[in-house]
Order: sequence, then structure tokens, then C-alpha cells
Amino acid sequence: MSLLPKISFPRTGFFWFRPLTVCALGGAFLVLGLLTPATTPRTLAAAPAINADALDALIGQLKQQQDQQTANQTKIETQLAALKEELRQLKIYTSRAGSGGRR
Repeated sequence: MSLLPKISFPRTGFFWFRPLTVCALGGAFLVLGLLTPATTPRTLAAAPAINADALDALIGQLKQQQDQQTANQTKIETQLAALKEELRQLKIYTSRAGSGGRR
């Protein structure tokens, strides 16, 4: 026997549909939030005019940086290939010397 009274909610009326109502309202607010465009001070401000000469200069700088990255990548791959070849030859020489790289 419990000292607390038993509370039971009826399964009719508002209490029965409350979880469904909360989910429906939450879904409606979610859809409304997704469909509403975001308004930030940045989106409200007018977009600055793009100068064609400045854009061409930026594109030129970007192309120059990409060419430099490609050249650097080629240098790295060349040095890595040389290092791999040196290690391969080193393994061959140590195995011929009889030590096999183990002590």
C-alpha cells in the first residue's frame, strides 16, 4: 500500500492527443524555419560592385598560386622517389653484407 495517491489521466480529451499535438506543432515550426530565408545584416546589405579589373587580378594571382603548388608537389614527389630508391638499395646492400639489418 502506498501513501501517495494514484493519479491517472483520462485517455480522452486533451491529454490523449497532447504528444501528437506537440509533435505536429514542432514539425510545423521546423518546416516554417527551414522555408524562411535567413536575414542577417550581411544579407540585408547591398552587395558590393565587382570591378572586372580587380577580379582579373585576383584570378591571375590564384592561377599563379596554383602553378606554384603544382611545382612544389612535383619537387616533393621527385625527392620522395629518390628517397625510396635509396632505401631500396640500402636494403639490398645490407642483405648482401650478411647482417640483414638485424643484430
